[in-house]
Amino acid sequence: MDRAAKNEYPRLGDLRMWRTATVAILIFAAVAFTTACGPNSPASGEWTLLMLDGSPLIAGTEISLELGDTGFETRDGCNRLSGQSRRSELIAQPDGTFAMSFEVSRTDALCVSQPGIMEQADRYARALKTGNRYEIVEGRLEIADFGGVVRLVFLKRG
Repeated sequence: MDRAAKNEYPRLGDLRMWRTATVAILIFAAVAFTTACGPNSPASGEWTLLMLDGSPLIAGTEISLELGDTGFETRDGCNRLSGQSRRSELIAQPDGTFAMSFEVSRTDALCVSQPGIMEQADRYARALKTGNRYEIVEGRLEIADFGGVVRLVFLKRG
């Protein structure tokens, strides 16, 4: 007995249903991936540093951070640092992982206008590079090192 006689072939209505379901699943998966990895990360945006290693900044100085999904730019009060991740890795992952695992370019200005500003800039660059975890707490971006110590606390601009 052949298949047509047994009526084993799928009907046209069944095929349309499966095609519609497959398209819906693919659209859902694409939206979920974009939301988890896209530009809507709570860590993305412009931030101003409030605390560095538990202490406020030197009076009259400001450190800013513009954080994108796969790159950043920051001004430490003396120099400008920027970087782009390799292989489009996210800096701030949805699970709270924070990774500055890429080359950073830095201007090398000698800032002597205020005592301690160069040391503060160096401490900031080290703290940013060793960041391992982040958390958004009451509108603040807190970046901790591998030991879980919060090294940087930023306030969102705007």
